Amino acid sequence: MMMWAAKRKITNTVKGVRIRVASDDLAYVRRIRTHCATHEQTLAQAGPRQQPVCPAAVTGARVRITTLANGAELEITTDAPEAVAEIQARATRLTRGFLGRPLSRNP
Repeated sequence: MMMWAAKRKITNTVKGVRIRVASDDLAYVRRIRTHCATHEQTLAQAGPRQQPVCPAAVTGARVRITTLANGAELEITTDAPEAVAEIQARATRLTRGFLGRPLSRNP
């Protein structure tokens, strides 16, 4: 079953990008948090080579995941000015597709 379960907001920042994913559905909030934690573990264990199109895979990128009451916020930043543009471009490419479509309610 497909439904509009998550609200997503992408914001470019001076040092990278902020991605906020939230929901009014508590079950989906848990899914968002689990997905973020799994993504964080994958990056920590396998490194960015595991997901080369991810904004977090840009050389020098740092990821900070903050748990929100209704979801999670990812902040992907770097100190290298040339990498900021690449992080933002990757975030735009990845999110362009999923911002306009529903996500499955069931994991």
